[in-house]
Amino acid sequence: MPRLELLYDLRRAPFSPIDHRGMYREILDQCAWADRMGFDTVVLGEHHGTDDGYLPAAATLAAAIAGRTSRLELRPMVMAPFYDPLHLAEELAVVDLASGGRLTPVILAGYVRSEFAMFGVARKDRADALVECVETLKQAWTGEPFQFRARPCR
Repeated sequence: MPRLELLYDLRRAPFSPIDHRGMYREILDQCAWADRMGFDTVVLGEHHGTDDGYLPAAATLAAAIAGRTSRLELRPMVMAPFYDPLHLAEELAVVDLASGGRLTPVILAGYVRSEFAMFGVARKDRADALVECVETLKQAWTGEPFQFRARPCR
């Protein structure tokens, strides 16, 4: 059966009559409406340091949407190379718990050169960062102790 999804990136056209604060309010209202109308998922794109205000914190917006909805699945896109994997594991776990288990993050390697420069991350290391992030998330979410970069973690 087809599924109904929303997709947001929060890019703002220069001619838009609404500012970013208004856009965020509208998105929360739209997601609450979509939740009531039976939409299945909201997908949130992520990019950093753009001129048009592209959403830089998809997991944070997913948490806000979780507070306004009760059934809508949350699918934030997260650029692994720009996050500490342990901190990201905790952040995403909190969103998942607060949303009642509705979070399915999309973990990405990224590709935009200016984003890598902004975060001081070598673009050539993006595949390794993605693998490390995914492995860390999976280990962290077991709730069992594990090693991260030779340090004990839980």
